[in-house]
Order: sequence, then structure tokens, then C-alpha cells
Amino acid sequence: MWIGLYASALIAKPFAPGIPLSVLALSSSAAGALFFLLTVFAGLESFNLDNAIVARSGCFPYTNDYPYSHSLVGMGFAGAMVGLVNKFLRPRTRMSATDFAVIIAVGLSHFLMELRAPAWYNVKITPHHDVAAGAGWFDSPVVTFIAENALFLAGLWFYTRFAPKVSQTGWHTHKGRLTGMAALFVLLRPAISGPGPVAPGDEARDCFLPLTGPIIEIRGTFLSYAALNAWLDRVQQTVAEVRKKGTVHVFKLGPPTFEPFRSLTGGAPLIMCDQDLNMLNIIVGDNGRLWLVDWK
Repeated sequence: MWIGLYASALIAKPFAPGIPLSVLALSSSAAGALFFLLTVFAGLESFNLDNAIVARSGCFPYTNDYPYSHSLVGMGFAGAMVGLVNKFLRPRTRMSATDFAVIIAVGLSHFLMELRAPAWYNVKITPHHDVAAGAGWFDSPVVTFIAENALFLAGLWFYTRFAPKVSQTGWHTHKGRLTGMAALFVLLRPAISGPGPVAPGDEARDCFLPLTGPIIEIRGTFLSYAALNAWLDRVQQTVAEVRKKGTVHVFKLGPPTFEPFRSLTGGAPLIMCDQDLNMLNIIVGDNGRLWLVDWK
């Protein structure tokens, strides 16, 4: 979660007092929502993970193809759609031209976040226009972590000082909640360093967050070995299907057939560690056998 995105929503609230903060926050991240829609439902954009960039660490190992949602024009369009949908769902609520302009401006502010990307990243003005720009902040996990939280906390400070008093009634009544929410956003900042596919010559990396260190929180247990077996079978089938389709080449997938898991014996509890399990947590040995990392 890029919490710096929401700084613009907090700053914009004093300039559009009649617009809910939730609408402004949605506009600030509307480009991401549009990216999801264009990728999943329209097939016009795509999410791509670059294994070579993963091996170099950093916080932006992507070569996404999203010229429409993440161009300056696309961000303005996404912000405008948020404003129109808000008016459609709340027809009796007054929304002036200034309010609508503020919502669009918040959507456009996503472009400033793009300028923090690596220097090789193409920051687009229009869907078919490339600008060789990028500050390279994402190349440094520590800089990214500090910058993200600084942007968010600065926006939060501006909101508490200049937002209309009526919109601050809630946190003035329950001041501890604002501090708690701010702390939660900081803690939920994505892991700065994540595990990646391990190929010959690559170096395995631990999932690491500067604030808490390695992430090894317990996330739950399987109720039976049969349940774990069934889940692992689904993982193997998914990997085989992905390899067959040839859509994900960076994971160096093994052969599409695997031997069944037969080594699940003993009475130790089956505990999942890590925040999730996805393709980045799966590696393939030289003999084609699957290995799951961050499990105990």
C-alpha cells in the first residue's frame, strides 16, 4: 500500500469541504483502480514482474504496461470519473465546479508519485508519450520507506490544521483513533524487501521491513494434513497450468507433472508464516520439485 498517495487527499480537503474525505482518497488512488479494470476486464493493460529487477532488490520490480491508467491524461480521466460517480450516487449533494476540479486535481496528483520511480521508468504524459524521467527513490528501500511516511504524515498534519472544523469532529472527540490509524498505516506499509524466485546464481532474500525486521508472523493453521495436501495439490496444478500457457516465464517453472506429497507425517501443527502465499514464494529445484519458502 503506497500510503503517500493519500497525502493529496488530506491536503485537498480544506479546498473542497463539502466532498467526503473518502471520495478524495479514492480519487488519489483512482489510477490504480482504473489499471485493475483495464487489465482484468478489458485486457488493455498488463501487470508484469521483472525477475532481473527482483534480483537487484528495490521496491519497484515491475515493467507494467499501463499507458492509459498511468499517464497524466489517464489519471485526470480517473479523477473525473470519481467525481461523476460521486455525483451520481449522491445527486442531492451539492458539488460545485471547484469541488469537481479539486477531485480531478487529486487524481492528477498520482503523477507526482510516478516521478519517484526509477530513472529507467517511462513517465507518460499521454498514453503514447514517453518521458525519460524518474528520481530513483524506489531503488532505495530505506528512502522509499521514509519518503512514503513523510508524505502521508505531512498530509495528515495539514488536514488537522486546516480542514473545516466540522469535518474534524470525529477525531477531536476520539483523538486516540487518529494516532492509531496513522500508526496502522505506517505498519501496513508493504515489505521493503520481499522473497523472489531463486534460480541458479540468484541470492535468496528474506522478507524484511525496517520497522519490524523480518516478517515471520503466524497467520494461521491447517486443520488437517488432508487439507494441506489438497491445498498443495492446487498449487501444483496452478503452476502446471501457468507453465503450459507460457504466460509467466520468469519463475523458471519445472515439468507440468509432479509427484504427490507423501512426507507429511508427525503431529506438529501446520502453521503458515508470512503475510501471504503467492508465486513469489514458490521455487523450483533442479530436479523439477517445487519448494515453498517462508513456511514452518
